[in-house]
Amino acid sequence: MPEAALDEKSAIAPLVHVHFKVPGSDLSFSAACFEGKDWSLAGLQTAPDALKHAEYANRLLRALKGIGACCAYAPNPTQFNARIIEPSRLNNFIQLDKDKKVYVRRNKEMPADGTFLRHAQEAGIFSAGGCGVIVMTCGDKLVFAHAGRDCLLDRTWVSTEGARRSRNNVSVVHSMLDAIDLWKNDPAEVHVWTLFFIKPDDFVHRADDKERDHPVYNPAAMRFLPKMYGKACGVVTKEEIRMNLPDIAKAQCLSYGVPAENIHMEHRFLADELPTTRNGGGRYLVAVVRQS
Repeated sequence: MPEAALDEKSAIAPLVHVHFKVPGSDLSFSAACFEGKDWSLAGLQTAPDALKHAEYANRLLRALKGIGACCAYAPNPTQFNARIIEPSRLNNFIQLDKDKKVYVRRNKEMPADGTFLRHAQEAGIFSAGGCGVIVMTCGDKLVFAHAGRDCLLDRTWVSTEGARRSRNNVSVVHSMLDAIDLWKNDPAEVHVWTLFFIKPDDFVHRADDKERDHPVYNPAAMRFLPKMYGKACGVVTKEEIRMNLPDIAKAQCLSYGVPAENIHMEHRFLADELPTTRNGGGRYLVAVVRQS
């Protein structure tokens, strides 16, 4: 491996780093965002890519060191398909350090929004441009998921105002509840954290937007989402809807019986310093690390 790929410089500290203890449990985790606009993981898919993109691999290594992670699961969330897969399906191992102690696991051929973190020092990562992350626990189970708009709201379901779906679960929230076997457990044992979502004022959907399918989707969202989620959907006027994605996620959790006090919203919005698709673009790095 070229020396450039082995250069282990000092750890990179994240811009945002918050720590959580699951109530009534020994389970703990942290969540972080790394500053910058060039954290896309697209070039890092298989082991040889660590050589092709040595500078980036080093930077990712330093970021993982900065949050105390040795294994990073990086699902491919580009389809916003609301799927949760087993960690074993992420079977491309990409070593980042010369001692083979820090690595990333990927599988471009199996798009998904999330997976389980089952052991301490395991991380879930993705690059983002305003999409939030949801962490859900039940007992000793912890699952994380990329949570963009189309992960939380099946696009076909919204566009047809509930008449059709493009997938079984409207939301990744339902998929996460499936993954932790909510149906075999007491909903009161479930805890949910909504983290780092784009703010509603930065996420405006106008009725008169003529781009792509927006002339259909946006007016449908303005009519349909208030019927489904009430004020939780965001601010709706005759001209637009300013979607409140973390509140929509909370409403979805409540609909499945998760107690309101178990849905943690304190860090639901993204720091202003980070880029989004609505303020110039770029990709920062999001990470969730299981601590115990």
